[in-house]
Amino acid sequence: MLPTTLTAMRIGLRNTLASAVFAAAVVTLAPPLGAAVPQAARVPVPDGRYGAVDAPTTTGAGNCFNPTDTVCYLPQQFVGFTVRNRKIVNPRIAIKVTCNYTDGTSSVVTFGPSSNNPNRTSAIPRSGNGTISWVEEFDSSLIQNATVSLSYTFRRNGNHLVGVQVQSSDAESTCFGTTPFRLGDVSEVPASIFDRP
Repeated sequence: MLPTTLTAMRIGLRNTLASAVFAAAVVTLAPPLGAAVPQAARVPVPDGRYGAVDAPTTTGAGNCFNPTDTVCYLPQQFVGFTVRNRKIVNPRIAIKVTCNYTDGTSSVVTFGPSSNNPNRTSAIPRSGNGTISWVEEFDSSLIQNATVSLSYTFRRNGNHLVGVQVQSSDAESTCFGTTPFRLGDVSEVPASIFDRP
């Protein structure tokens, strides 16, 4: 009986030691209670002007203010803003928007350029991803109280992206448009839209 008892004691001791070693390993790997979890490194966004231009496009007859036109040349679509102290300042846009009217007709118009407002700012998060939205009360396309949203992604490799969306609805029409941009050479963006440094 004694050898069996000693064997059982050895097995029990071995299991106890293995459990203790495992528990110690888990405690060693786990962060101390109350320790801060390291944040991802902040994506750099240098100060300067950012923007992009999409080439002018054409639409068929009936999609202009004058329905007798056979071809309508829509102005350029663009987005532009200034980054100052890691804040987007005075974003301005112009994009194509489709409006559907209660009488069953529709038209494609260019919304914008949006209004100049140097007080319109938005802090850029550490990740480089964010959205800035505002209501444009009136613009040259005659669309009123449109909600404009500009969603952006700044990347470490400089391949920055922006998506612009415009939507509006009233008793007579519903308008919607969205355009993606890859931020690039700002020399093509109308200089007048940028907030002065």
